[in-house]
Amino acid sequence: MMRTDQRVFVNTLALYAKIGVNIIVSLYLTRVVLNVLGVNDYGIYNLIAGTIAFLAFLNSALSSSSQRYFSVLKGKKDIMALKEYFSSSIIIHIVLSVLFVVIFEIAYLFLFDGFFNIQSDKIYEAKMVYQLTCLSMIATVYGVPYTSVINANEDLVFFAVVETVCSILKLCIIWLFKIPEVNLLIIYAAWITFVTILGVVIKWYWCKRKYPECRSNNFKYDKSIISNMLSFSGWNALGAFAMMCRNQGVAFVINIFFGTAINAVYGIANQVNGQLCYFSQMLSASFAPQIMKSVGEGNYDKLRFLSVFSSKIAFYMSAVLAIPLILEIDFILKIWLKNVPLFTSEFCTLIVYVFLILQLYPGIVRAILAVGKIRNYQIVISVLLVMPIIVGILLYKEGFASYSICYVMIAAQFLTLLATTYFANKYYSLSLSVFYRFVVSSVTGFVLTIVVFKTLGVVTEQWHPFGKFVLNTFASMMLFSAFYYMIVLDSIEKTRLKNLLLKF
Repeated sequence: MMRTDQRVFVNTLALYAKIGVNIIVSLYLTRVVLNVLGVNDYGIYNLIAGTIAFLAFLNSALSSSSQRYFSVLKGKKDIMALKEYFSSSIIIHIVLSVLFVVIFEIAYLFLFDGFFNIQSDKIYEAKMVYQLTCLSMIATVYGVPYTSVINANEDLVFFAVVETVCSILKLCIIWLFKIPEVNLLIIYAAWITFVTILGVVIKWYWCKRKYPECRSNNFKYDKSIISNMLSFSGWNALGAFAMMCRNQGVAFVINIFFGTAINAVYGIANQVNGQLCYFSQMLSASFAPQIMKSVGEGNYDKLRFLSVFSSKIAFYMSAVLAIPLILEIDFILKIWLKNVPLFTSEFCTLIVYVFLILQLYPGIVRAILAVGKIRNYQIVISVLLVMPIIVGILLYKEGFASYSICYVMIAAQFLTLLATTYFANKYYSLSLSVFYRFVVSSVTGFVLTIVVFKTLGVVTEQWHPFGKFVLNTFASMMLFSAFYYMIVLDSIEKTRLKNLLLKF
């Protein structure tokens, strides 16, 4: 059996590899599918998939709720209670799946009756894509309890392998596109749905074979358990809804004041942010089970340590990628987009700063979720998340630049950090001096690295762009890593890291 440190380290490496493969596949597949389907058909698929994702935001909240309860009960080693909570989770997600079917089919009656702006000769294809995407979403919803159990048992290597295989399987669409006389848009939607369902079936089979809590077919209805899980999910959903409202609300405000051109720029910045957030969430997921099990074990010293240490790892892994991105944003955008819209560099850079502030405290958020007292926390966070929409409108009315709303998002994210640490100190006695010492030292290292390479940029200005990009990327990563190890990590963390690397 692996020790906790080794398990977390191995899980982190597995998720790191998964992310790398997924990003490469995603970027390549987007390019191929866009070329094969064309702009209109690809736009139809993304419009419909985005609409369904908007309707199903509650699913992410339920996923967090399931994993929280499973991990805490694992920490308590209460197998009977774990079986009851798993059974209740299955019932909740079956009901939720049925509810989504009803919602999707009611929406179906209206969305294609003038709401979507789709060419008349593409309506049939769009409707087929809609139904297939609904099926994919419903399968994903049903699979949430099984994914949560895998995470609670820390079998993240298996999770990473399944997700990677499914990601690679999506590339098979390249060969399916070669089948003569098929509707390319429908075949693409059908294949993505098939791969999604296959992933759920594999996880279901694994859980049934490996975990005792998943083997019973007698699902018992326990009103109190279901009430607890739904209450937790409801408050968690408030935060998820506020985040969704912020992202869509900012886009809406930008559209009103500046039109679709700046909307496109904001969309590009959000794509960059989305990849960074996905990267960070997957890596921090390796710590989540241990953080939540600490509550079940009643080991709050371990909870405090892991909440800060996982935040240190999350910020490092995020900043070490963000620094080259900030330094070479113009070069990267030119390679990626060729024709770079005005203000894209400003939007992307500022959105990255919003992301980096968020990565200073992901372990603290997970610890608050593990403790379970989230009502007041989610209310305060939700208010802060939607604040940029209101302030942004006021700024735009005064004639401020289109990207000025990003500065408000940075300020709101910083206030969110302060609020989160306040509740963490209140709920599980987080040492604010320890945490803010980490924040100050981390941000100092980040700023110094940026300043050093911005200054060196004057010297390397005449270099070949690619050579400058390679130098800045590797040298900035090395400098920031050295600073982080020497200044940010304490002696205990350094010792644990050294021992872990030697044993691995």
